[in-house]
Amino acid sequence: MAFRHGKVELVDGVLVSSGQFDERDLQTAQGAYPGRQVILKEGGGIEIHPASATRPRSIYETYLERLRQRGANRDK
Repeated sequence: MAFRHGKVELVDGVLVSSGQFDERDLQTAQGAYPGRQVILKEGGGIEIHPASATRPRSIYETYLERLRQRGANRDK
């Protein structure tokens, strides 16, 4: 994987790298992290999630959902 990124962070067990990645980088990451779920984001970032039986989704989508749930619970 050619590291053309701004930074790499570990967020809730998910390796998140910002930058410009493409399908070749996705294939390289899948080979480098066998069994992990690798997501190529729309903006070019890449996320490497732990292995799971569920479909992978962006850590940011998960955070947005949590924020919405907190807001809904607070409004009750």
